[in-house]
Amino acid sequence: MILDTRAPQVFATGFISGAINIGVDGQFAPWVGALITDINQPILLVCEEGREEENIMRLARVGYDHTSAIWRVV
Repeated sequence: MILDTRAPQVFATGFISGAINIGVDGQFAPWVGALITDINQPILLVCEEGREEENIMRLARVGYDHTSAIWRVV
């Protein structure tokens, strides 16, 4: 699963095919829970540089502990 946590406006300018976009600045946890129903699903994060730890922490707080890698966007 590729989870792109950038703002929807940024995501719309270019994204990895198959990625889902849930902006970390919105209702992140409820949307993650609704769209990624398997908490054991390995997740590859696409996020803004400098926000990697925040994204991982926010996922872990709601039970998503299998963030396998991070791809940062500058």
